Amino acid sequence: MGPAPGPDGNLKWKSLLGVEGSPIEYSWKWNTAAGKPDVRYTTEAIGSFTGTLLDPLNQQATLEMLHRIADFVPTVDLTWTNHFFATLYDHDRSKYAKEAAAGAHFTTTVVVAAEWLKNGLNLKTYFVP
Repeated sequence: MGPAPGPDGNLKWKSLLGVEGSPIEYSWKWNTAAGKPDVRYTTEAIGSFTGTLLDPLNQQATLEMLHRIADFVPTVDLTWTNHFFATLYDHDRSKYAKEAAAGAHFTTTVVVAAEWLKNGLNLKTYFVP
């Protein structure tokens, strides 16, 4: 969920998910009137380096979270996730630092949704341009 708000109540990193900036969003999917809902929540992992030169796009905490989940849930396959991390974003974080110094504002570029379905846990990773 990230670092605690400061004494003034402001968040270190305001999430895109919650209206108030919280990094979690809940949803229910009702398929039929007689069926049970699918429960889903989407999270934005926020780490201690989020928004800094080390992690300007807030990716590190999510990647760490996904790898920890994969350690305990053997059906989690991160092949495509690793591919998209490697191909969609620049590895030279100094370029993002220069853009920020020029006035660019960065926000989260990846969130993860967990769905509890009849057949078990399903993870979805969403990449934001």
